[in-house]
Amino acid sequence: MKTGAVIAAAGMSSDPMLNMGNSTIIKRIITTMQQADVDPIVVVTGNRAEVLEKHISHMGVISVKNERYEKTQMFDSAKIGILHLKDQCDRFFFTPVDVSLFTVKTLQKLMECSDSILCPVFKKTQGHPLLISTRLITEIIDYEGIDGMSGAISHCKVPVSNVQVDDEGILYDVGTQEDCNTLLKKHNEQMLHVEIQMKLSKETGFFGPGVSQLLKLVDSTGSISSACELMHMSYSKGWKMINLAEQQLGYPILVRQAGGINGGNSELTEDGKMFVNKYLKFVEESKLIVQQLFYEYFV
Repeated sequence: MKTGAVIAAAGMSSDPMLNMGNSTIIKRIITTMQQADVDPIVVVTGNRAEVLEKHISHMGVISVKNERYEKTQMFDSAKIGILHLKDQCDRFFFTPVDVSLFTVKTLQKLMECSDSILCPVFKKTQGHPLLISTRLITEIIDYEGIDGMSGAISHCKVPVSNVQVDDEGILYDVGTQEDCNTLLKKHNEQMLHVEIQMKLSKETGFFGPGVSQLLKLVDSTGSISSACELMHMSYSKGWKMINLAEQQLGYPILVRQAGGINGGNSELTEDGKMFVNKYLKFVEESKLIVQQLFYEYFV
């Protein structure tokens, strides 16, 4: 099953760019999720949105802004992020940005289960991230009652399955605790991982993670400008990437309909869809092989 994620990072009371070791809170969460092959990852911004979006712009995530972050609650940010995952995955993790030290092993243990709502538990205490089936998105988005995400989950009338994990990081709120040295050290010990980025080339490199994500977003939004905005990328850069790919492939990958920067629609051609799917499958299978080698040599 394809697993995405929503990270709520719009609030006034937290600092997603707070340094933790040699990284930051938000980058640790994203890196941990990417180690578990979670994709797409949606980060909901608000307070200092432009700075935060620039801070993570190179990490291959989708940034969406809660324009009313000063007057709304975290659940409102969660709704905005969840809405962007509709039809993009089978289930999704949800976590507030303040809970940043859960481990890859915890994510993998949750992903091994198939129940509709999963919650990690450490010594009888529930934590984050939650893992929720996208079948419940409509009910969650429509919920306007009390108790935020907790209330929405109760409203779904689907049992929450607790998953016992040996991971205190699921409980750790950087906004309420000062001394995180012990937990941070434990987390760092598990952060050694391998990163691979597959880029296809002919006369020059033309197709990699960036253009792949851009095309997936164009396919889901029907708009190049919307896709570029979600990736925190300029409209001109997006077109440059697509034009280069088409030039090197020798055929169109987008069907264009006029409308300019603020209008018009675009969709992938059949050849474009086929090429993107081949690339994604190639990357997925390559990662499995490289991961096996990584465990053989380093774990």
